[in-house]
Amino acid sequence: MIAAYGQDDKASSIAAVKAIIEQKTPEYTSIAYLVDNEEVGNINNTGASSTYLVDLLSGMLYNQKGDKYNDYQLRKVLRNTKVISADVNPGVNPTWSSVWELGNAPRLGNGINLKLYGGGFNANSEYMAWTRNYLDNNKIKWQTSTYKGKASGGTIGSDLSNDNMEVIDFGVPILSIHSPYAVGSKVDLYSLYKAMSAFYREK
Repeated sequence: MIAAYGQDDKASSIAAVKAIIEQKTPEYTSIAYLVDNEEVGNINNTGASSTYLVDLLSGMLYNQKGDKYNDYQLRKVLRNTKVISADVNPGVNPTWSSVWELGNAPRLGNGINLKLYGGGFNANSEYMAWTRNYLDNNKIKWQTSTYKGKASGGTIGSDLSNDNMEVIDFGVPILSIHSPYAVGSKVDLYSLYKAMSAFYREK
C-alpha cells in the first residue's frame, strides 16, 4: 500500500510522466498535459478550460504547414486526438460502503478504474471499446466504477471533449482522498503506469 498526502492528483501525474519519458520516438505526436485548478473548475490560464492546449496544437500544426495552415486542419487534428483524463477517485471504504453500488465499485488492488459517470460524462461506446481492447491486449487489470444516484466526478475531460477530442476518464481508487493520509495500492499505480505506456504506443 501507499500512504501519502496529495495522491490526488500526484499519482496520475507521476504515472503519466514516467510513461511518456520512457517512450522512444512515437509514431504519432504524444503529450502529457498536466494542469492545475482541476479541483475548482479548471479556471485560470493554467487550467484545462484555457485555450493553452489548443493553442499549442495550433502552433505545432502551423510550423508543419506554414502558409497552408487553416482552421479546418486544426479541427481535424482535434477530432483525431485521443485523451486519457487521469484522475483518482474514492475506493470502496468498508466504513462507508453504502455510497457505492458494490457490484460496480472501485476496489483497491483491482487495477485502474474506468469511470462510468452517466449523465453525459461517459466516453462514447467506440472509444470505450478501443480503450478496453488495448488494456486487455496488454493484460492490464481494469475495473469499472460509477457513483450511486446523481452523476458526478467530472474532471478535465469535459473541457477537452468540448473541442471534440476523444476522452475517457480513468485512474486509480484511493481511500481518504484529500486527507493528510490518503491510501492507495501499489498494484493499481503500476497498472496505471502500464495503461498509460500502452496508450502512448497504441495506434
